Amino acid sequence: MMTREGECSGFLRLSCVGLLVAVWLEVFQWVITRVFVLNFEIAGLNATALLVLFLVTGWTVPVTAQWPEVWTPERWFIFGVLGSSASLASNPVIAVIAGSVGVIGLTTVLVVLAVDLRARFAAGAGLGVALYGSIRAWLDTTPIFATVPGRGVLLVLVAAAIGCWVLIARESTRLSFDGPLPPLSPFSAFLIVQATYLGAFQSLSTWALRPYAITAGLGIVGTLVGACLVERPGLLGAVQSEGFGPIRTNPFNTADSGGQTDVFGRSSAVVWSCLFVASLAALLWLDKWGIPFVFLVQVSAVVLLAIGSRPEKRSALAAGTELAVAQFVAIQFAFLYVSAVNWAFMPAPLDVLTRGLTAEFLLALGALLPVSVLIVASPSIQSVPGHTRGRRTLISMLGVGVLGLAGLALPDRSAPAVKREAPPIRVLTYNTHLYFSGGDAGEYNLEPLLELLHEADAHVIGLQETEGTRLTSGNVNGVRWLARRLGYHYVYGVPTRAGGYGVSLLSVWPIENERVVQLPVYDSPPRWVLFADLQTPVGELPVAVTHFQLAKPGNERAESAELLVDELGDADRAVVMGDFNFTPNESMYRTMMATFTDAWTAAGHERDAGGDLQGLRSTTAHRLRVVPG
Repeated sequence: MMTREGECSGFLRLSCVGLLVAVWLEVFQWVITRVFVLNFEIAGLNATALLVLFLVTGWTVPVTAQWPEVWTPERWFIFGVLGSSASLASNPVIAVIAGSVGVIGLTTVLVVLAVDLRARFAAGAGLGVALYGSIRAWLDTTPIFATVPGRGVLLVLVAAAIGCWVLIARESTRLSFDGPLPPLSPFSAFLIVQATYLGAFQSLSTWALRPYAITAGLGIVGTLVGACLVERPGLLGAVQSEGFGPIRTNPFNTADSGGQTDVFGRSSAVVWSCLFVASLAALLWLDKWGIPFVFLVQVSAVVLLAIGSRPEKRSALAAGTELAVAQFVAIQFAFLYVSAVNWAFMPAPLDVLTRGLTAEFLLALGALLPVSVLIVASPSIQSVPGHTRGRRTLISMLGVGVLGLAGLALPDRSAPAVKREAPPIRVLTYNTHLYFSGGDAGEYNLEPLLELLHEADAHVIGLQETEGTRLTSGNVNGVRWLARRLGYHYVYGVPTRAGGYGVSLLSVWPIENERVVQLPVYDSPPRWVLFADLQTPVGELPVAVTHFQLAKPGNERAESAELLVDELGDADRAVVMGDFNFTPNESMYRTMMATFTDAWTAAGHERDAGGDLQGLRSTTAHRLRVVPG
């Protein structure tokens, strides 16, 4: 029998899970970016990397169970929302500490809600991932910490979560660790995998240059379908001999289960695990053909979490230890993935051991979810929801889906159109530095960069270090964000899976025949040159955007310069933009000047007045360069 009270209570708790999961995913990523800034932007690899261990939060479970009157869910909730809000601090050390406090508090509250909701917790988590993807769609893939509107969204999410929590606190049934605790390793694996890359649909898009709108749309719908399957297990063939009852004082008492049989047993776990791993592998190794698997991998992820959320008779110490171990292992795999991306800056033997294994480490990280579920899954599970399933939850899922799809359908939010007159053509090149500013703060530079590009009013913009769709940059497609606000055509350039820092092109005119060529390198991540043809008012204009490696033993930079000359030297006219990493006194400069004209000197500047051609980090003005063309 359904009751309005039970339906309302379940809806509130699932909504709270969804809101907290969305905040958790953003704050977790923010902490990782701050640790990255402290170790790769401000200084080299140092002891601050150990701050990531603050994200291992399993110790809170036995502490809360041992001193329930002191460490109440309400207190952890306060820590979670205050820490998440305080992580907006510009100082990266303060941001890491505050963000870690936020993750600790939010994780503990989510564990309490998982104890209360059991398998239904997966529906709330799926709702949270869909909400997270929808927010990113509205923000054009940017993290909520990267822009002023994003920070406003964070405050709205926190306020909504507080509202849900206040209403939950007024109910007669209080949240606690009373009763058997569910396995927490699937819970941990699900959240970390989603935060690292699986829930970042913009990263799945650029991984193989897939259309973002389709990729994100399938991901959002997939998580919601998975949540609906958890909410309506009858869709999977569950045998329901009796309707769900109202809230029970002891929601884990299976004696009054009414004989409901849960189809989410070990045999189902094997099937869903195989589907998840196969879909994930297809996403990582197939090109655009991998798009449908975005939907399948999200459906199976949510269902696997439900299978792994059954209550067991285990102590809080055992559950907390399991959570801590699972978190530590998942973070280690995430670290290996980061090492594979940044292997050139890693100490031995990490540089050799992780080089070229980005996809393999992502697959291993993702596999932690089905492995943890298979370990804890039973041959058959008797599951009794503690709250009535109602239409409100399904309506909320539909609302989140509409929100996300509406965000994907938004037109370009462009500034006034750039003048598209005939030559002279204004050309600009800029190293985005993975969208972080220089200095001690290492804050996102998207908004200052947008202002700078708007003021420059260039026709053609070449960008370097644009590969932001990875964990350490907060999974942001800054090229798309800039182009949509400036009203430019754009080419992302190199697929994320190919590695390197990224080179991209923006133009007020249509871009055709784009292709990327790998440059010679020595002990360096891949370096690339992006070639394309612009359809200008006076005809086709070949352009190139590149990023040479730093000075190292060997002739790689000289060979790169010769490659550019060979590719474009016969053109009647062409523009070459880049972060060349050489000075006007080096042979590479002379090689290129034999064919091209240095736009810096052509504009009337002294040859040495602009410093080297790699661009300076100290100020934005120094990093704005117009280079050989």
